[in-house]
Amino acid sequence: MKNQLNLDRLDRNLSFIEQTVGKDWLENWVHHMRDNMGRMQYRVPPLALLWLKAKDELALGQLRGHVVPSESTLRIARLGSNLEALTRVPGYNEQIPLLKQGQQIFLHVEYRLDVAATLARQKLKLFLAHKTGDPDIKLGLSAKEVAVYTIRAEIGGNKDLKDLGLSAIAEDIKAIKPPAVLYVDLPPMAIYTLEQLLTQGAELMAKNIAMPSGIEVILSTIFLDKKSNQLIRSYRPMK
Repeated sequence: MKNQLNLDRLDRNLSFIEQTVGKDWLENWVHHMRDNMGRMQYRVPPLALLWLKAKDELALGQLRGHVVPSESTLRIARLGSNLEALTRVPGYNEQIPLLKQGQQIFLHVEYRLDVAATLARQKLKLFLAHKTGDPDIKLGLSAKEVAVYTIRAEIGGNKDLKDLGLSAIAEDIKAIKPPAVLYVDLPPMAIYTLEQLLTQGAELMAKNIAMPSGIEVILSTIFLDKKSNQLIRSYRPMK
């Protein structure tokens, strides 16, 4: 029953993404890849690649009666769930074309939506960015709005915190007008435990980035929980 629930949930998540971005758009990219025999995949939008891999895993799982999804499939399933949680949020429609873009924009919007969905599930009133220059999210708390920004940190080839793109983070922070809340996502790295990554990441940022007064920083990272076989994003305020 658990495996069937996983299959049903994955099917629902993928179906929602198809309805949202357009199944024709996704399938056109699939035909493009197959016509080129898999060459030039770097030109294919990451959303289309993730969707194709997940559809293949779903089809195989339906034949076998169970599925053990890869991390990439868990990732797009999470995106589908997040989109479904945000359908009634102002600014939602403006996010969809961005999900069809290249790697850099896709990753930023994917994280923005993950944070927004986490807040929406807490029954908080929020608004998503309508245009370039807007905060990623605006939270409506009492009589005031709180600006929320998101940054997905880049990491160098060695997958070590010393290769974290601190200068890029610092430049992004300069563009933020306090008061604001800033979410910074650290990519998972095999050499660190969850605790080590968030603790040492916070220490590294505190030491190397001058943080303006009035900006509350929350670090996050995503990890695979092997017991539930789900991707879970963990958040921690930076003191």
